[in-house]
Amino acid sequence: MTQLPTIKPRPGFAEGPRRQRGVTLIETATAACVSAVLAASALPSMSAALDGHRLTTATNDLVLAVNLARSTATAQRTRVVLAPRSGADWTSGWRVFVDDNNNGRLDAGEAVVREFDAAPKGLSITPHFGSSYSGAYLSFDNMGNLRRLGSGGYVLGRLVLAIGSDARSLCFSVLQVRTVRDDECT
Repeated sequence: MTQLPTIKPRPGFAEGPRRQRGVTLIETATAACVSAVLAASALPSMSAALDGHRLTTATNDLVLAVNLARSTATAQRTRVVLAPRSGADWTSGWRVFVDDNNNGRLDAGEAVVREFDAAPKGLSITPHFGSSYSGAYLSFDNMGNLRRLGSGGYVLGRLVLAIGSDARSLCFSVLQVRTVRDDECT
């Protein structure tokens, strides 16, 4: 009589009752609760990080505009102005233009070098140039120095960008512009 071959179980399968694999509803609900708590605790820090990014981006754009105005003034040997796009509101965006008649305003026929978008919502930009200079425009002479219109006197002061409790200042001195991580130029 012939003997039947022995059947071996396939690898990965155990003999006996099959085990269930996966997670239970209670385990899924627990993981969801833990995830929700972690996400809720991360939101305030994410908001602060986004505000910091917005402030840094706006500061970098304004520094770019200042450097563009200075380099255009020296390259073209003419007066170039950096001014808000709408009146004296720096948060409306700003533009760099060649100021042929030296009046600090964009007039017909004057070339716009570049326009910048409005500042992000919640960001404030405040000029601090003293009582005799409003800071509604920044005019650079043919040497790239920040000067007053008419008298040609140097302009000293700062533009303060702030969002929440964080601030940056663009500090203007006689021959340089620097950025400070505060609302005061020290």
